[in-house]
Amino acid sequence: MDSGLADSRAGDGTDECRGPAGDDEAHAASNPAAATPANALTKSLFTDDLRETILSETILLRMDHAQLSTTEHTVLGLVAFGERSGYDLARLAEQSVAYLWAPSRSQIYKILPRLVSQGLARTRRVRQPGRPDKALYKITPAGRRALRAWLEEVDDESSSDPNVFALKLFFCDLAPVRAAQAQLDGYGRFLNSRLRRFESMRRDLDEAENVFPQLILRRAIARIHATLLWVEEAKTAIDARQEPVAGQPVRTGAELALKAPTPAAAPAERAPS
Repeated sequence: MDSGLADSRAGDGTDECRGPAGDDEAHAASNPAAATPANALTKSLFTDDLRETILSETILLRMDHAQLSTTEHTVLGLVAFGERSGYDLARLAEQSVAYLWAPSRSQIYKILPRLVSQGLARTRRVRQPGRPDKALYKITPAGRRALRAWLEEVDDESSSDPNVFALKLFFCDLAPVRAAQAQLDGYGRFLNSRLRRFESMRRDLDEAENVFPQLILRRAIARIHATLLWVEEAKTAIDARQEPVAGQPVRTGAELALKAPTPAAAPAERAPS
């Protein structure tokens, strides 16, 4: 067979294969109505995929939130105050939440990579002349959502440590004001439940034979009464913060971002002995 004829036939075959597709595209371009069903189907599939993606991310976020410990949430809250290294976050913890919850430096160093792997924080390397590179950590939008979900969660019945209420309240400038109000309400219920229990225990003790147990119970009861008074004062302060000031708009707790204390401005507070 003549090579020229073979090439011509091969070329004709290619053109025949491309012809119909080209004709369809030209027809669709000249007749938009003809392309509408396909476009509608594509749009519908895209919308369904988008909804499925959002739902999956929401489910995963809730799972990640449920798997985080109180210490991990605390570290995430500290990261939310601004980009810092692990060393700086450890110093910040010592000078802010240590009297409520004190993660060790080694715990913080272990938790930070986990937060990054879960998409709750991100990290970047900063070169330091003559020293190893420094890793800085910053919260992500997913991290803020997880933190906010934790702050809005109130579990006043099964809390193993009453300090968790105060710990969450510490971070409540990063959440709507209703989160702080809910934590205070839950804290009040927890304290009243414990107060009833301690009062019952005191009635069952013989004061003549159990002098020191009675003294310890009285101390516990007095501390609860004092904390309940503080809860009411805190509620009043939050309500006053929400009242509009002439010429100024009312802002939520999330909008009034808490400024993390600096070493010079806020020395570490110690728990009373």
